[in-house]
Amino acid sequence: MSQKTISTYFFTRLLDFINPLCDIRNTETFSDFKNAVDYYTYYTFTIDALIDGELDFETSSNPADHKLVKANLRNTRSLQILTGLFGSSSEFWSLMEKYMSTYYSGLVVEKQCNTNAFVHDLNSFKSYALAKHAPAFVPSGGLILLFDSQITQERLEQLLTPLFYGMQMLDDMEDFNRDIISGQLTYCISRTRIYIEENQIENPNNLERFEERVFYMSGIARECNDFAEAQFRQAQELARDLQLDELVSWIDSMFQMLKHNQNIIDEVSN
Repeated sequence: MSQKTISTYFFTRLLDFINPLCDIRNTETFSDFKNAVDYYTYYTFTIDALIDGELDFETSSNPADHKLVKANLRNTRSLQILTGLFGSSSEFWSLMEKYMSTYYSGLVVEKQCNTNAFVHDLNSFKSYALAKHAPAFVPSGGLILLFDSQITQERLEQLLTPLFYGMQMLDDMEDFNRDIISGQLTYCISRTRIYIEENQIENPNNLERFEERVFYMSGIARECNDFAEAQFRQAQELARDLQLDELVSWIDSMFQMLKHNQNIIDEVSN
């Protein structure tokens, strides 16, 4: 399962994961809200793909059927539904503005870092990990505004934040070579390049995926995998305390991926 599949699945299941925290008596309202979230998620993922240059613009396709056009239509529909659910003066809109501004600002910072001699540390990693996943705080926050809830926005963030750290680290590990090719500077790549420079490691034989080899053999990959595992364990403990059984089970599947990573690390480092 790729990280994009993980992220997509998590976003599409987010409300199902956390809805036990709310007293949802009006199922029609909940269904409408889920539809609005699905529409907006499609729009957000499409814009992200556009910025990353991943959208296909074949001249033979009908422009009206293009994914970008469909994304705009779904965005409009989402806002129509949300306005009907929350009205125009709800604090939901401030919440949406806050987190979506964080998301888009994060995209700008990411591109800026890619074009400068930037060095990532764990703090900058956490910053871009949260920015990339900031849209998830919109539907989760909206849910507890729509329905009586046993949880605050602050505690919801405490639950989701370590999840996003773990998911992002998995992404950076899995997409290591792809990110190098696309020129995207991640924490994993930055750490590896510093290691190569400090230890004066050369590549006289022009080995393919040289930096990725160093990443796995240097011990950096093990540190990153361990970090992700610690974040998922923290999130799972909170989810278990809140009796979010489906989320607890989903996090178990992340541990399986981490175990697979660990096996690869063990093989290449021994």
